[in-house]
Amino acid sequence: MRQSYCYSDPCWDGLGRASGLASQVSMEGGGTDQYYRKSDAQDLWNTSFWGHMMKTHSGEVRESYTTASHSNHHDGTKKACGSGVHVRTFGGLEVSIDASPMKVSRKRPRMELNLLIALVARGPRGDSRRSLGLTLWPDAEEANATNACAITINRLRHRLGDSRALVALDGRVALRSDRVTIDAWEFCDACAILERACHTQDTLGELAASRVFELYKGEFAPDYDLPCALGARERYRLRFRRAVTQWGRLLKHQGRLVEAICHFENATEVCSLEESFYLDLMDCYAANGAVVAAMRTFENACALFRGAYGVEPSSILLAKYRGIRDRSDLGVAPRCGERLTPEELQSGGHGVSR
Repeated sequence: MRQSYCYSDPCWDGLGRASGLASQVSMEGGGTDQYYRKSDAQDLWNTSFWGHMMKTHSGEVRESYTTASHSNHHDGTKKACGSGVHVRTFGGLEVSIDASPMKVSRKRPRMELNLLIALVARGPRGDSRRSLGLTLWPDAEEANATNACAITINRLRHRLGDSRALVALDGRVALRSDRVTIDAWEFCDACAILERACHTQDTLGELAASRVFELYKGEFAPDYDLPCALGARERYRLRFRRAVTQWGRLLKHQGRLVEAICHFENATEVCSLEESFYLDLMDCYAANGAVVAAMRTFENACALFRGAYGVEPSSILLAKYRGIRDRSDLGVAPRCGERLTPEELQSGGHGVSR
C-alpha cells in the first residue's frame, strides 16, 4: 500500500509558509491510506516553534523561545527533548537518532550520506529520483543511476530508523520536516524572522539573531563536494551575511554600539574570512570612539587574509582603515603591507602603542 498524506513544508520558506499551502505526497509502506486536510497543514504551522514566535506579540516575554520546540503533531511525532531524527550540517555532518549518534558499520555509508546531504540541500520540496541519481552517480547511465538512487533511498530510510522520514510521490523524494529536524531549514526560518525584524524593528530580532548564531556553526557540509552541496554552501553563507549585517547595522543605527560590536565580533568568529564583517566592526568601533580597536581589527583581518590566501587587504578595507585613521587625531603607522604616501613619509607616520 502507498500511504498518502498532505505535506506542508514548514521549514523552508520562512515567512511565506503561513498561508498553509500544502501538497499531497505519499510514502511507500504498509498501512491504510490516510489523508490529512489542508487545515492539518495549517495546524502544523500554527503549532510549530517559529510560527508560535511570529504570532507572539513583540512586547510579550518570549519564554517559548527557550522552552518550546517543534511540538507534537497529529501523527504522534515527538521532536522535543532530543527525540526523533536530528541532522546537523553546518560545520560538519552529524546525524543523531533519539539523542544518540547514528550507528554506522565499519564501512562508512558514503552514498546514503551523500543522498542525505542532497535532500537537505534541495529543501523540503525534495527532488526527483532521476535528478538525485544523476547527481550522485554522474558517470552512470540514467536508468542505472535512478535504480541505484531507489536502493539508496531505502537504505537511508532504514539507517534513520523511521520509515516515514522519507516520502516519495511520482518519482520525487523529500525529507519530512515534521519527522526530521534539520538545522539548515531552521536556519532559513531564523534568517527570515531576523530580516523581517530589521524592517519592523521588532525586539524579536534579538532572539532570532541568537538562533542564527546558534545554528550556523560553519560552512554547510564542508566535507562533501556534491554540486548541490556547493551551491547550498554558498547560498547559506550569503544568507547568513545578509541577515547578520542587516541586524548589526540596525543596532548601530539605534545607537546600541556595544551590542553591535559584540554582534559583529561573533560574526567574524563564525566567518573569519568575510571581509564585510570586519568593515562593519571597524565602523562600530570608530563610532564608539575606540579608534585603536578599529585599527587592531584591520591588522587582524590583514594577518588572517594573508595567512589564509596570501593576499593583501582589498582596496575597500584599506580605504576604510585610512578613513578612520584620518578622522582621528592618532598618527597610526601602516601595517600588514600598507605603504606610506610621500606626504606621510615627510610627516613621519608614527604609530600608537598597542
